[in-house]
Amino acid sequence: MRHVKQKNEGNANEPDPSRRRASRARRPGRRPRRIAFTGLRAAPRVLKISHQFPGGTADQGDFRDRLVRRFASAVQSRTNGELSFEIYPGSSLMKTVAQFSALRRGALDFSLYPLAYAGGEVAEVNIGLMPWPGEPPISRAWRGRRRKSASS
Repeated sequence: MRHVKQKNEGNANEPDPSRRRASRARRPGRRPRRIAFTGLRAAPRVLKISHQFPGGTADQGDFRDRLVRRFASAVQSRTNGELSFEIYPGSSLMKTVAQFSALRRGALDFSLYPLAYAGGEVAEVNIGLMPWPGEPPISRAWRGRRRKSASS
């Protein structure tokens, strides 16, 4: 049998292009090309937060609403405005019970939601509703603390 050498397409004196690329990448001192994407920024994203508690301002009103507003403000400042929030207090976007399933479906971004309300959809969260056998340790500690302060 005869060994047949295949010709490169193009110039016969030029080495195989795939070999040339590989050898160029291995040369020491060569840096990969960098492409600068200057001026490209993602558009600011607006996320929705819903909760059931009465609305207010960052300084006045229900403490849970103020907590949500402080969270939104902190995230917006740390992301330089790339993330911003629309806050819907008092179940104005959707009813309280529907918020958990909306979170799971992706229809709602954030919620300040009592986890015990989700027990109908995720049975494991009901563990928080189980009674403590006997007196809870925190109430014993609190009671002991009150006795010490009363005797002093």
